[in-house]
Amino acid sequence: MSDAFINKDNMPTGERVLPDRDICHVRPIGTIHEFANCMVERPIECPYVLYFGEGNICRNPQWKEFIVRRDPGIGEAATQDT
Repeated sequence: MSDAFINKDNMPTGERVLPDRDICHVRPIGTIHEFANCMVERPIECPYVLYFGEGNICRNPQWKEFIVRRDPGIGEAATQDT
Protein backbone atom coordinates (compact mmCIF):
# COMPACT_ATOMS: atom_id res chain seq x y z
CA MET A 1 0.00 0.00 0.00
CA SER A 2 1.24 3.45 -0.85
CA ASP A 3 1.36 6.11 1.87
CA ALA A 4 0.48 8.71 -0.79
CA PHE A 5 -3.23 8.51 0.19
CA ILE A 6 -2.67 9.03 3.92
CA ASN A 7 -2.38 12.46 5.52
CA LYS A 8 -0.52 11.55 8.70
CA ASP A 9 -0.35 15.22 9.78
CA ASN A 10 -4.07 15.19 10.71
CA MET A 11 -3.97 11.96 12.71
CA PRO A 12 -4.14 12.04 16.52
CA THR A 13 -0.97 11.03 18.35
CA GLY A 14 -0.79 7.26 18.66
CA GLU A 15 -3.42 6.64 15.95
CA ARG A 16 -2.50 3.73 13.69
CA VAL A 17 -2.66 3.93 9.92
CA LEU A 18 -5.31 1.75 8.23
CA PRO A 19 -5.43 -0.84 6.88
CA ASP A 20 -3.91 -2.57 9.90
CA ARG A 21 -4.35 -6.31 10.60
CA ASP A 22 -4.77 -5.63 14.33
CA ILE A 23 -7.58 -3.12 13.80
CA CYS A 24 -9.40 -3.99 10.57
CA HIS A 25 -12.46 -6.24 10.83
CA VAL A 26 -15.13 -6.82 8.21
CA ARG A 27 -18.31 -8.83 7.72
CA PRO A 28 -19.18 -10.31 4.32
CA ILE A 29 -22.25 -8.99 2.52
CA GLY A 30 -24.20 -12.05 1.37
CA THR A 31 -22.85 -13.30 -1.94
CA ILE A 32 -21.00 -10.07 -2.84
CA HIS A 33 -17.30 -10.80 -3.27
CA GLU A 34 -15.93 -7.39 -4.27
CA PHE A 35 -16.28 -5.68 -0.87
CA ALA A 36 -17.54 -6.14 2.71
CA ASN A 37 -19.01 -4.22 5.65
CA CYS A 38 -16.25 -2.38 7.51
CA MET A 39 -16.63 -2.97 11.27
CA VAL A 40 -13.99 -0.43 12.35
CA GLU A 41 -15.60 2.23 14.52
CA ARG A 42 -13.68 5.18 13.04
CA PRO A 43 -11.85 4.21 9.82
CA ILE A 44 -10.16 7.61 9.61
CA GLU A 45 -7.78 8.05 6.70
CA CYS A 46 -8.30 4.53 5.31
CA PRO A 47 -7.93 4.71 1.53
CA TYR A 48 -10.27 1.70 1.12
CA VAL A 49 -13.31 2.89 3.11
CA LEU A 50 -16.47 4.04 1.36
CA TYR A 51 -18.92 5.81 3.67
CA PHE A 52 -22.33 4.38 2.76
CA GLY A 53 -25.52 5.36 4.57
CA GLU A 54 -25.16 4.44 8.23
CA GLY A 55 -22.27 2.04 7.63
CA ASN A 56 -18.92 1.78 5.92
CA ILE A 57 -17.86 -0.40 3.01
CA CYS A 58 -14.37 -1.93 2.87
CA ARG A 59 -13.00 -2.01 -0.70
CA ASN A 60 -9.59 -3.42 0.24
CA PRO A 61 -8.67 -6.16 -2.27
CA GLN A 62 -7.59 -8.35 0.69
CA TRP A 63 -10.77 -7.77 2.77
CA LYS A 64 -11.22 -11.52 3.32
CA GLU A 65 -8.13 -11.47 5.56
CA PHE A 66 -10.02 -9.16 7.97
CA ILE A 67 -13.22 -11.20 8.42
CA VAL A 68 -14.46 -11.04 12.02
CA ARG A 69 -13.15 -14.29 13.49
CA ARG A 70 -15.78 -14.81 16.20
CA ASP A 71 -18.47 -15.78 13.65
CA PRO A 72 -17.84 -19.47 12.84
CA GLY A 73 -18.66 -20.52 9.32
CA ILE A 74 -18.15 -17.15 7.65
CA GLY A 75 -15.32 -17.17 5.15
CA GLU A 76 -11.97 -18.86 5.20
CA ALA A 77 -10.67 -16.89 8.21
CA ALA A 78 -13.41 -18.05 10.58
CA THR A 79 -12.51 -20.36 13.43
CA GLN A 80 -14.57 -23.20 14.84
CA ASP A 81 -14.35 -22.15 18.51
CA THR A 82 -17.42 -23.20 20.49
